[in-house]
Amino acid sequence: MSSAHNVFSTGTETKRETRDLLNISQRGSPGVNIMNQSTKREPDQGHDDERDRRATNIFLLIGFLVIVGAGIWLVDAMIGRKKIDDCLAQGRRNCSAPIEAPAR
Repeated sequence: MSSAHNVFSTGTETKRETRDLLNISQRGSPGVNIMNQSTKREPDQGHDDERDRRATNIFLLIGFLVIVGAGIWLVDAMIGRKKIDDCLAQGRRNCSAPIEAPAR
């Protein structure tokens, strides 16, 4: 076979070369079966991935709750400050919450 014949060959020779490559990869020739080896998982790795995913989800949930709590606190503080500012803008003097005298 000449190299020009291989470049322009169609049909049986290409199928034969593909079949030969598949047979080599099924026998486990090093370097040819790279994709099959990289997709295999060890049995313990699945449990580790699930544990890592669960830990990440818990961490994200806690972070989300902290951010929501801080937002609620901030909005409440801003509403309280706005009420005091509105009271002072009207000219009132007793705008803060009443201070109770200690019991004797």
